[in-house]
Amino acid sequence: MKKSIILFLFLFVSTEFIYAQYKEGYIITNSNDTISGYIKFKGTMNNCRECFFKKTPEGEEEKFLPGDIIGYRFLNGKYFVTDEIKLENVPTKVFLEWLIKGKANILTYSASANETHYYVKGEMDSLIELKNSSKIRTENDVRYITDRKEYIGTLKYYMKETPELFPKIENSELANSNLIKIAKDYHHIICKDEECIIFEDKARRLDYSFGFYYSHYNSQLNVGKGIPNTFNLSKANGYGFTMNLSNLQILSPNFSLQTGIEYYNILYGYNSENYILLDRGKEYFILNPGTYELIQTELMRIPIQLRYSFPIKKVRPFVSLGFTNYFRLTYTTIFPELIRYVSQVTMNEIGRYQNALNTSVGVNYEFLPNWGIEFAFCYEYAPRFFGGHVSDNSFNINQLYQVGVHYKMKRRPN
Repeated sequence: MKKSIILFLFLFVSTEFIYAQYKEGYIITNSNDTISGYIKFKGTMNNCRECFFKKTPEGEEEKFLPGDIIGYRFLNGKYFVTDEIKLENVPTKVFLEWLIKGKANILTYSASANETHYYVKGEMDSLIELKNSSKIRTENDVRYITDRKEYIGTLKYYMKETPELFPKIENSELANSNLIKIAKDYHHIICKDEECIIFEDKARRLDYSFGFYYSHYNSQLNVGKGIPNTFNLSKANGYGFTMNLSNLQILSPNFSLQTGIEYYNILYGYNSENYILLDRGKEYFILNPGTYELIQTELMRIPIQLRYSFPIKKVRPFVSLGFTNYFRLTYTTIFPELIRYVSQVTMNEIGRYQNALNTSVGVNYEFLPNWGIEFAFCYEYAPRFFGGHVSDNSFNINQLYQVGVHYKMKRRPN
């Protein structure tokens, strides 16, 4: 399983390198010349580190690092400029994304998928970081972590001539949309005869699609070493709903987030090839060779996957990687004594929850505008089938064959 995950991650990286999209744009050289051409969009995080540029779609690719150029911009979209910030207290040149230009400029640097730095900058001022660090306090031997929200005081000081904005600042979150709104309001109050500029990539607004699909579910239970793994292959048919979020700001347009909820009713059984001595409280009894039912359970399956789609017009093959949450709505222990024997752990009841790692491959075909049909195969490794016990070595390997239809929500006109 580990080798499969490593191979899958390598596939993600290699496909991102090959298929990252070029879009129209321009670069601004250090001599302040503007050169039009095509810029590779690799997601905000990667575009903050480097710029790949072509003068023509078939031209030679040039790579620019922060400092090599003043900045670059996608046509009617995102704008990146060279500046110096401190990363781990080390002055570092980066490409900052310019969110809004006006009396209060807001810029941002995406260090990672979950770490973003925000800055405010006046027309002639240096960068001031908008921080939100954490503080820890202890009460009755319980530790609490809270946000300091230093950015509120920074913004209020910076915008001290507009106290009418203070309530909005105090109730704001440190996020792109909130900061853009505050900076826009500040500009309109201070400068009534000139509009501010919001570098918004309207084509990068989130897209949503919703669908319904049918799934054939195969689950092979194992208990590790010590007991013959002669469990029957359990099969079930299920159905569910799915939701896909695409056009994510921080990643390449080829990535999307896939999730959903599915229902299955499945029976697990064990095939005893030899006589087994079973413990029934104060007595023991011999179990003859044969096939025995163990557990009947109703499952809710909730997968969450990061998907990469290959841009091939209406037919779009895809690969996905993620994890799965299982919730057992009901379960019936049909043969408790045999369950205790095969599980090799002491427990009062079967666990209600189980987590898994998953990977999928498939193809999506758009047969009508906004309507698509999808075929997928999913492989899944789910440890600790019988419960969340450290001594529980059981696991199940799941294979899912899925077909579904989905509808992409239409964007509202601006």
